[in-house]
Amino acid sequence: MEVEGQQLKKRKQLGEDSMRASSSSTDYWRYRNKPRKFFDGYSLPAGLVVDLTNTDRYYPKSDWTSHGIRHVKIRCPGQDSVPDAESVDRFISEVVQFTSQESQASKYAR
Repeated sequence: MEVEGQQLKKRKQLGEDSMRASSSSTDYWRYRNKPRKFFDGYSLPAGLVVDLTNTDRYYPKSDWTSHGIRHVKIRCPGQDSVPDAESVDRFISEVVQFTSQESQASKYAR
């Protein structure tokens, strides 16, 4: 018991514990504080809007397409309803298609 206490004191004096903690915390803060792209909350998103509302009154398709943004309408019931499998499959398909197009475009932009 006393030997363990002495070893712990030696480790603290040598800074072993603090070195381990500081390297992981340094990595954490380096990742957290990396430069970020500017985000404009008032600008339209680039690329794709998936409208999951069950009505046409909120988001007219022309508002998006006139700015070159792809608009996909998937009607989903609201409240406590769960979307049907077809709607979920279509959503996944649209997102996968969009992300694969974006990755291809960024690959060729380099």
